[in-house]
Amino acid sequence: MSGEPHSANPDSPHLLEVKDLHVEFKTKTGPSRAVDGVSFYVDEGESLGIVGESGCGKSVTAMGILRLIASTGRISSGSVMLDGEELTELSNSQMRAIRGKKISMIMQDPMTALNPTFTIGYQGGEAMRIHEGVRGKSLLARVLQLLRLVNIPAAERRVRDYPDQFSGGMRQRIAGAIGISTTPKVLICDEPTTALDVTIQAQYLELLKEVQEQTGVALIFITHDMGIVARMCERVAVMYAGRVVESGTTRQVFRNPAHPYTIALLRCLPRLEGVERLESIDGQPPDPREMPVGCRFAPRCPKAQPECREAYPEFAPVSSGQHAACFYPGGW
Repeated sequence: MSGEPHSANPDSPHLLEVKDLHVEFKTKTGPSRAVDGVSFYVDEGESLGIVGESGCGKSVTAMGILRLIASTGRISSGSVMLDGEELTELSNSQMRAIRGKKISMIMQDPMTALNPTFTIGYQGGEAMRIHEGVRGKSLLARVLQLLRLVNIPAAERRVRDYPDQFSGGMRQRIAGAIGISTTPKVLICDEPTTALDVTIQAQYLELLKEVQEQTGVALIFITHDMGIVARMCERVAVMYAGRVVESGTTRQVFRNPAHPYTIALLRCLPRLEGVERLESIDGQPPDPREMPVGCRFAPRCPKAQPECREAYPEFAPVSSGQHAACFYPGGW
């Protein structure tokens, strides 16, 4: 099993705890293991960053938590505990009562997250209408407040507009407003700033931090942007080929990365000092239908040894609070 070590004290459960989660999809050539034994946790008022290349399973993990897997996929095993309740055992109707109330998600692509046939006002108030029973003028006032909160100009007029009448950045902020509308206990932010320019991005992240301070919401950032993780998250989990390969505090992982994949990701980042040539990671992630027997990063790892290709390394501690799945952690 790969992932975050579980709570040592069963009497102090985490707000959200994912244990050994497996998600697979049916394909013509056999099952595709998009998520293969992922474990992590997040507590009230805490921020966790989940990072990795495209296709490593980050977004599918989030969809698995929310039970929004496509019809060709399924959660084959694992546990998702939210506030002491096992989500994998709930019916669809029971999950609908939880999604948007206890746990929400800011979707990666606002073009598909927003319905083009309904106004922004209708969509912005939907969660509050369903979960809190707010109606009429009270609902309109709440929606306008949310739009102003995310800096949508002329909110009183634009509340009647449709998604295609807004820029990509505005749609992204509206999607964020919908995510926080019912003050959930957990908010999953899937690439929440991709459509925003640098100035608006900073304001948006600051807004999420303010909401967290006021409500205690736990934030999970799914992102390629290490800068967002450094700024917003206390802890980070690095995913590769459907598994968590390293986890720890953000300070630990950024200053002393242990897994060669984490090291490679950090070396791809530009630095303020000097104008050195940026490095790249050779090769491609493995096909989820044909995962290698040993370490999944071994075919791309410049330091791989024979045993790395023969067995998958244990997810083990490398320092206090920091874990990695590597036979030779650190010192690369």
